[in-house]
Amino acid sequence: MEKKQVLIVGGYGSIGSTISSLLSENSDLFFIVAGRNSEKAKALAKKLECGFRTIDIAQEESIGKALENIDIVICCYLDSNNFNTILPEKAIELGIHYIDVSGINEYNEKVMTLNNKALRGDVTLITGLGLYPGIVGLLLADNKNYFNKIGSVEIYFTVGANMDDLSPLSLHDIGYMMDRAPMQWNGRKWAKTNGKGKNEYIGGPFSKKIFFYPSMITSDLLKIPKIINSNKIVMWSGSESFLQGMVLFFGIKRGYAKSIEKAKKLLKLLRFIGRNKNKNCLIKIITTGSRDNVKHERIVEFYATEEFLTAIAPLIVCEQIANGEIKQSGAFTAPEVVNTQKFFDSFKKQNVNYQVSTKRFKILSRSDY
Repeated sequence: MEKKQVLIVGGYGSIGSTISSLLSENSDLFFIVAGRNSEKAKALAKKLECGFRTIDIAQEESIGKALENIDIVICCYLDSNNFNTILPEKAIELGIHYIDVSGINEYNEKVMTLNNKALRGDVTLITGLGLYPGIVGLLLADNKNYFNKIGSVEIYFTVGANMDDLSPLSLHDIGYMMDRAPMQWNGRKWAKTNGKGKNEYIGGPFSKKIFFYPSMITSDLLKIPKIINSNKIVMWSGSESFLQGMVLFFGIKRGYAKSIEKAKKLLKLLRFIGRNKNKNCLIKIITTGSRDNVKHERIVEFYATEEFLTAIAPLIVCEQIANGEIKQSGAFTAPEVVNTQKFFDSFKKQNVNYQVSTKRFKILSRSDY
């Protein structure tokens, strides 16, 4: 049987190169790194013993050539000038499955509008499949496999202060993400939060209390209430360094991530503040609900570098598409189409510090509902 061919767009960037390295361990897939810089693509291909191609995602002709004989494309790079969807549209036209790691809601929403085209083309499009969005949404969806009824969900996203591996382009994208107001689910709709932060000891690789702000909600979480019925969902974001968090927040608010050149200057300062600090990123999700008429609390936490965590989700899902485990046609966010039990069976085998703990409280009475 011929190996499935996987094209990784932006394959020599921080996320793309991590995916490429992980895919190099899978003998059932042949992968090709691609980007605008042919020398960088060639150098990584030589190191990993894979193929390479050049691609400009703003040019349809370039995309068409790069997609020849490809079965699955993983996009790790966006044209931040207009967030065009030429790549997924061309993938549909050629019958190629598509995955991206974008955390920008505007782009995710554009990909979702391609649903009817993907159905007609019999291909799978999955957008926002990284860490957040991506793994976080899959963890929330996985709660339906544990709880009979879900009460509240609190998500803590904590980043280490060491930003040596963060690129100006990634910071530029974070600026777009932070343009959206923080929101939380109140059982009926998504509504703006009061904006108040809080100090919490979160554990993992962080030995002190972290200051958390209410966070914006990504495209996959916006769809979660259709998958799990919950009274409350709130997302918190925090940094190991309070000073760095403040500089990032006000730098972005003042427009220092609107262009790559300005992002470079802001990133230089952020890296200086975070020198010799932690590189790990911690996700902690605390869910309360009922199981067999007993109140339970389930805590899932995991940490590794943000680049590694972002790369794992597209890696696992790419393998599932190649193996025929994901067959649905259309455009989706990850929780809508990925089997969470199978996903986390694979996730636990990765080099991630992953823990799940549960507590039982009491038998519920009518007044508890």
